[in-house]
Amino acid sequence: LLGLLAALLACLAVGFFPQERLRRLAERRLQVSGAGARIGGLHIVPAALSAEVRDLIIDLSTVRLEIPRGRIAFSPSRLLKGALSAERLLLSIRVLELDSPRIVIRGGGPGGGDSGTVPPLAAQNIHVTNGTLLYTDPGLGGDVTLRGIEMRGGLGQGTLALTIRGGEWARSTPVSLGQARAELEISPSLDLRVRSFTA
Repeated sequence: LLGLLAALLACLAVGFFPQERLRRLAERRLQVSGAGARIGGLHIVPAALSAEVRDLIIDLSTVRLEIPRGRIAFSPSRLLKGALSAERLLLSIRVLELDSPRIVIRGGGPGGGDSGTVPPLAAQNIHVTNGTLLYTDPGLGGDVTLRGIEMRGGLGQGTLALTIRGGEWARSTPVSLGQARAELEISPSLDLRVRSFTA
């Protein structure tokens, strides 16, 4: 009996888990929160406090996020410290990797939702490759697209290096946008400070 229990615990630890049920649960939770959401695949490894996701779509009134592939791992010690403290829980991420994410921001409408519900956030190691940002606003006379977005560094601690390969402003006379680099400091409450910018 002890051997069977040990084998069961080992299976749970390495991720032999009702993954499809968890995927549907996570998808429903996102939908209940008011987001149009779809999760193509989700694999959670409890022992590592990590999850891999594919074909994730979150669609809000002003923002749409598409992530073909991503991985997130949390910091066990910091999660425990936050859970045991009387302070507001800090969502502490050890690793965040996103491959070819696409973000659509819809401007020109009424103000966004309540940002006060977002918990403080810290990420030790962010790695984003081949990202795309599309900004749409009728007042601009055309969409602005940034391509080849790369990000490395931290959020809520340290700095975040941002590189943009190029893009375009699709107005009546299109404008090409060249390469740009920036070094950012982003606080846990998502306050932004630009330390350097070159284009």
